[in-house]
Amino acid sequence: MELHLVRDFGTGDIETIEISPAVLEIEVEPRMAGEADRILMVHSVPGRFAYITGPYPGRFRVEIGESGDLDRIGEALLEIAELSGGSPPPLRRQ
Repeated sequence: MELHLVRDFGTGDIETIEISPAVLEIEVEPRMAGEADRILMVHSVPGRFAYITGPYPGRFRVEIGESGDLDRIGEALLEIAELSGGSPPPLRRQ
């Protein structure tokens, strides 16, 4: 699985006190696209995030707003990372 941050959270201007959503791009092997789609669908409602499939099989864009449940999003990403039979990459501590 490859994961790219397309757009970080942004803030509105002085008149709009609002945070614009962050966008993650996920890419999995095309043969795993159906299962990744199912995982995102199951987690999207309780995790309060939206996703769309990309123009090619195995690509997804996940939009995370300020009310998104980051724990639930993390669970979905871990499940997708484990699809290939491997383990997710280790977390780097700074």
